Amino acid sequence: MTGQVRIEPMQAAALIISGILGKVFIAFPGALSREAGPAGWLVITLAALFTLPALLAIIALSSRFPSRSLPEVFDHVMGRPLGLALTLIISGSFHAVGSLVTREFAESNQVGILPETPLSALIFVMLLM
Repeated sequence: MTGQVRIEPMQAAALIISGILGKVFIAFPGALSREAGPAGWLVITLAALFTLPALLAIIALSSRFPSRSLPEVFDHVMGRPLGLALTLIISGSFHAVGSLVTREFAESNQVGILPETPLSALIFVMLLM
């Protein structure tokens, strides 16, 4: 190997599932209670059902092309322009979710543990870790 790290299909699935679950348990409860009220559980269930086909497709593609990274697989299967667009969409989604989860976690720490600490300082320290 040339020093590249490869993520196995099951590892990719675990990363995607943990990202979804992290969003569900950290960021969603407050927003769901405000927007959906008692039907919040239905939103989570529908989101999981709509995400499942994409997850299964990514697992199938990763299994079919085990020596390629996900962006390489997208380029190979969909062509360069569409593969790049899908890679950017997925990367942007992970970035947005990661930013939201970091902010929500910092806010919960600020309210519960460190009320005098500026939010920006908490986020900065979390990003350094």
